[in-house]
Amino acid sequence: MITGIGTDIIEIDRIKKACENPRFIDRVFTEREKDYSSSKVRSAQHFAARFASKEATMKALGKGFSFQDIEVVNNEEGKPEILLHGNAKEYAQKSGIDKIFLTISHSQNMAIAFVVMRKHIL
Repeated sequence: MITGIGTDIIEIDRIKKACENPRFIDRVFTEREKDYSSSKVRSAQHFAARFASKEATMKALGKGFSFQDIEVVNNEEGKPEILLHGNAKEYAQKSGIDKIFLTISHSQNMAIAFVVMRKHIL
């Protein structure tokens, strides 16, 4: 059963400008996200895609959380996935959410993310 959906789109230049402030990067992104995005030639696209993913996740959960409680990682095949931590993880567990689906994409100017939350019903 789908319990929530969320989408977000962001201008890459907006995130690129925000990333000029190290406090923004430290407040929004986890160490793994910073390492991954910073290692890319066009790092702003990757930071923007992760920012959009976090926003879309909050919309799907129907509640705001710390950006640090939502992490975008890549699995062994390179597919992006959402990991929840702290209050977001606790909320999802209490809500019965057992799977989070994520797709992200970006162009030169925009990054977009779409999230679907699933609750398994027996």
